[in-house]
Amino acid sequence: MKAAIFTDNFDPDGDRLLTLAPGKSKMGDVSRRRTRVKTLDGGYAIEDRGYSPADRSMSLVFAVSESELDYLRYLTATYTYAYICIEKNLYYVSIARLSEGVMQATLFVDVEEEY
Repeated sequence: MKAAIFTDNFDPDGDRLLTLAPGKSKMGDVSRRRTRVKTLDGGYAIEDRGYSPADRSMSLVFAVSESELDYLRYLTATYTYAYICIEKNLYYVSIARLSEGVMQATLFVDVEEEY
């Protein structure tokens, strides 16, 4: 599976199409904003504030060459936000950190918006 990464500002080095390592990425949990409180009568009350894409954190594991790893280092050091397109989903993300391995790199991001 491929992932397109690009920045919101023009940058000649600001976009790439990278390969995700099969079965290693975590797309995060999809959940609703809920609280559950016990009541004095032995029951409970639930407050549901709905769904927000901003509750999702993803760890994307890429199979990378040295030049692709250099790009991910540059992206992490230079930009706070980026767009990531995976399959039919487009995410506006906040870049948290990059973890480097042998022939792979893991990019940790927090989703701001999902389109």
